[in-house]
Amino acid sequence: MQMFHNLSFKWKISIPLLLIVLIFIISSTMGITSSRQIADDADKVGNVFLQQIVLLLEADRDLHQVLIAERSLVHEEGASTEQRQVYEENSAQFKERVDSALALGELENLDSHRSEYGAL
Repeated sequence: MQMFHNLSFKWKISIPLLLIVLIFIISSTMGITSSRQIADDADKVGNVFLQQIVLLLEADRDLHQVLIAERSLVHEEGASTEQRQVYEENSAQFKERVDSALALGELENLDSHRSEYGAL
């Protein structure tokens, strides 16, 4: 404390100002870094996760249509080729869309998701 009293007036003013400037620079750097990280995360959400959600929702719709077509094939005698074609088309679309969603990556435990999908 005695050393601070022995400093000249110029240094007594400069040291607190330099500390304030240093704190400002550190907080600005941290703010810029965190805003970049938030922008990257928002970009990932917009470009990857939303596309995966859209593909999986469409795949879910296709799977629902596959189940309806399958039930109509089972319950109706003399199923038409058109019903079989609808079943096969929706089944192929389902597989294609799930493969596309899984190909986008960014999923944790991707291998377990692939094995669960393979069981369908």
